[in-house]
Amino acid sequence: MKHGKRIADTIVREAGISFRRAHHFVARLVRIAIEEGKRPGEVTRDMFDRVTDEMLGFPLKLDEDTICRALDPVEFINTRVTEGSVNPKEVMEMLRDSRSKLAEDRAYLQSESLDSGRPGRDSIRPSKIFTTTAGSEPNYHCLNPDART
Repeated sequence: MKHGKRIADTIVREAGISFRRAHHFVARLVRIAIEEGKRPGEVTRDMFDRVTDEMLGFPLKLDEDTICRALDPVEFINTRVTEGSVNPKEVMEMLRDSRSKLAEDRAYLQSESLDSGRPGRDSIRPSKIFTTTAGSEPNYHCLNPDART
């Protein structure tokens, strides 16, 4: 179940039990869901309560909304707000950074080709950048524009 970490986070936050114990809970919940042929979106409060009663001796009594949010992939993505996470704002920031770096690299390659009189990026064909023959080591000499064949 891909949502295991999210469910464990919710249990830790809502019930105050240890993260380790919450993961044991999730493992048991997954086994029950598989035995009953349930998909993640079909896990119910009753299933949660059965597992917590079995493992803790009492049901957690999480409300349906909390369980639904724990199993909702969109909610999962939106709550991950650390640098480099899957949060949409973070992904957009990484894309902006990547596009900016790509533009800088393209500008550098263009200026290098104009300054040196060497062919620019557009005139280099992939087959000229890396060639090899069966059973031999890769031939990197084509990366040097002065060693054209």
